Amino acid sequence: MTDAQRPTDCTAALPAAVLVGGIDSHEIDFLPVHQRLAPILDRAVLLGEIPVLGSPSWVDIPDDDRRWRDSVVVAGYRWAMTEWLRQDAENQASKELSGSADWSAVAARTRRRAEYLAANPWARRHTA
Repeated sequence: MTDAQRPTDCTAALPAAVLVGGIDSHEIDFLPVHQRLAPILDRAVLLGEIPVLGSPSWVDIPDDDRRWRDSVVVAGYRWAMTEWLRQDAENQASKELSGSADWSAVAARTRRRAEYLAANPWARRHTA
């Protein structure tokens, strides 16, 4: 791709394909992604180096070179793995947080404080 072919307006409208389809679930299961894409990736590495999607070396790949499509598959694979790991980490953190305190006591303390401040407005802190 030459400099003349590169888009200069970053606010250009997204292609309709990006907006097609809905998200029926935000949960990502990496195992099916791996099972489907691993054979494609195994064949792709036989073609040589697969550049990172959007990198200068990817931009310079000719349209008839299959490696640019393979790099899109690699990007999807990496995204699914990253999302899967992120969701697992968030799930673990959520479980640790929920078990880290007596939340009914925290709620009772918060309620008592709110009731006290409602009955004693002079006790509220005000910023200068």
